[in-house]
Amino acid sequence: MGEIEDGLERLAAHRVAQVPAFSMPTEDELTLQRVRRRTLALGAIAACLAVALVIGGVLLFESNDHASVRAPAGVPPGDVQPGCTGKAYVANNSDGTVSVIDTATGEVSATITVGTFPYGVTLTPDGEHAYVTNGTPISLGDEPGKVIPTPDAEHAYVPFTIGTVSVITTATGVVSTTIQVGNIPSTAKFTPDGKHAYVSNSGDGTVSVINTTTGQVSDTITIGSFPNSPTLTPDGKRAYVPLSDGTVSVIDLASGEVSDAITVGTSPVVLTITPDGKHAYVSNGGDDTVSVIDLATGEVAESIAVGNSPGGVGITPDGNHAYVGNRDDGTVSVINTATGAVTDTIAVGTHPLGITFTPDGKHAYVGNNGAGTVSVINTATGVVSATITVGNGPILAEICPVQSAHARRQ
Repeated sequence: MGEIEDGLERLAAHRVAQVPAFSMPTEDELTLQRVRRRTLALGAIAACLAVALVIGGVLLFESNDHASVRAPAGVPPGDVQPGCTGKAYVANNSDGTVSVIDTATGEVSATITVGTFPYGVTLTPDGEHAYVTNGTPISLGDEPGKVIPTPDAEHAYVPFTIGTVSVITTATGVVSTTIQVGNIPSTAKFTPDGKHAYVSNSGDGTVSVINTTTGQVSDTITIGSFPNSPTLTPDGKRAYVPLSDGTVSVIDLASGEVSDAITVGTSPVVLTITPDGKHAYVSNGGDDTVSVIDLATGEVAESIAVGNSPGGVGITPDGNHAYVGNRDDGTVSVINTATGAVTDTIAVGTHPLGITFTPDGKHAYVGNNGAGTVSVINTATGVVSATITVGNGPILAEICPVQSAHARRQ
């Protein structure tokens, strides 16, 4: 406004300067001049206010712009790129780190220190955080695993594992919080809205339910003997949890109730659900098979022979193939989900475990636990197109963006 006032003063001075020298205006002329000056001033002030309103509106729009396009919790707006974009995250079990791979270059762009013995890494549906499950050993004696009696022989102490979840902010690569869960946690899995995470605790037969808003465990569900990673149906209504006794338990997520178990093969390891939610593929490490469960009936529809000690199972985003990592023979079996036939066997690294896919389904990433590498398979040719060195003991990986990645590695 100061510039406008100065301009008005200069304008008034100029207009006064236009009055002929030594002339004395009449009273009517003075009145007319005052009216004109007042009119000009009012016009200038109105213009100033109009400009201020426009600027204020732009600022208000910009300040509220993010809020106006903000998606519901856990789901990013389509035009906003999450912090994980173009990255793959690999949990390295033996050195307590997560390797971040640039999927465009195949190079490790960062290494993040997390807890001891990280097992799995899972991205939230909005891609803003990665949840890494860790098992931290607490040694109460000289020999881990040894039962230690008290001097009065009335009690005994057994070394165990306290489980935690490291929460990484993907935009910064920093661990923003650590959540304590149960004993020996496996991979976390999220509800579609990202509001809750489910973590199986193999050491105490439970599933921890994490409220992702508060970062607290809101419920603990007793599930059964040595549960492995849960997998949620695409509609977020049920979780399927393989147990070491050769069964799969089903949790109703609305009630937290556990239904009757489904019998599968020997020592089931990983369960993955097809994108259409109709079938679950379960690797049975004890009998070298994959059980295919019809989720509508809760019955095993088929048992497929694969390689030696199958572990990780990944399903392509189009649902046409299941990839199974065979730990003891260093291969991946490729199953045609329409026919149930093994159509290819691909040699990868030592002790392949977790398998996940790029959102377009063109590449599969396989964590080779015994080699400290990740094999990248071209799914069109069945050839390993790259081998990426990561940390020690890689197990499981997750690739961003996650919104369109239907296949979920355990």
